[in-house]
Amino acid sequence: MKILPCHDESSIKEAADVIHHGGVVAVPTDTFYGLAVDPLNIGALVRLLAAKGRDEGHGILLLLSQAFMMKPFVSYLPADFEQWDLWPCAVTFLLPARPGLPLVLTGGSEKIGIRTPDAPVVNQLCNHLGHAITGTSANRSGTVPATCIEDMSGFAGDIDAVIDGGRLSATLPSTIVDLTGPDPVLVRPGAVSFESVLARIRRKVNNSNSEV
Repeated sequence: MKILPCHDESSIKEAADVIHHGGVVAVPTDTFYGLAVDPLNIGALVRLLAAKGRDEGHGILLLLSQAFMMKPFVSYLPADFEQWDLWPCAVTFLLPARPGLPLVLTGGSEKIGIRTPDAPVVNQLCNHLGHAITGTSANRSGTVPATCIEDMSGFAGDIDAVIDGGRLSATLPSTIVDLTGPDPVLVRPGAVSFESVLARIRRKVNNSNSEV
């Protein structure tokens, strides 16, 4: 596992090159370290599952920096979604998945988890690549997510590189909210309260309606 310094443009370029060629890179997010691969590279997804030690049935969330990066993965968005202005933050939305996506991404659920983290390294990496990356937590399934490089020592041989963001202070994962039904549904509580997410959505919707 090659350690790349954070806040170094050459690290972003090298990490992007590793991902472009099917490799696995651990990156610091606004919650825990995540394992980044090209989400449409089947070989890379197989390697990711092996590193995690888990099967295909759970789904893997994606991280992105710009809205257009959702297009290959999401079949449609809720009305006014892009006006909600909820990202970047530690909220993952489950959205309707485009047909034909790799099973490992959706877990067979016809839903795809996507978020834009408040994490400069992730955003720079996505911008350099021009597409989304996977963002599943950097840990073996069933163990505590990594908050530093030392936490990844047990499976470092399965990771090609890590961008060292030091020890992260997060104690909670991202909040997961399902938007595939008529109303938002809390799937997993996390770093952002569900109530604040709902309040932000309602405020944006009300403001939009008042401007019509």
